[in-house]
Amino acid sequence: VLPALVIAPLYFSGRVELGAISQSFGAFNHILGDFSIIVNQFEALSAFSAGVERLGVFMKRVDEGPGWPTAAPPPGGDAS
Repeated sequence: VLPALVIAPLYFSGRVELGAISQSFGAFNHILGDFSIIVNQFEALSAFSAGVERLGVFMKRVDEGPGWPTAAPPPGGDAS
């Protein structure tokens, strides 16, 4: 419907031919399909991005080497 609203005034004024209407529908559907891929895959892309971020933090911690926190002894108890 959107391409028809944009092209119809141009067609009725004689500035474009009938073929331009079908071309505009095709171009619009192509662009709409491209945007739909992004929208439909947004959750998967977000999960992938979060995984990459977690791996980056993990690699940074591994590169830092020793110095991981050790478990604290139980309160009021013996460490043995």
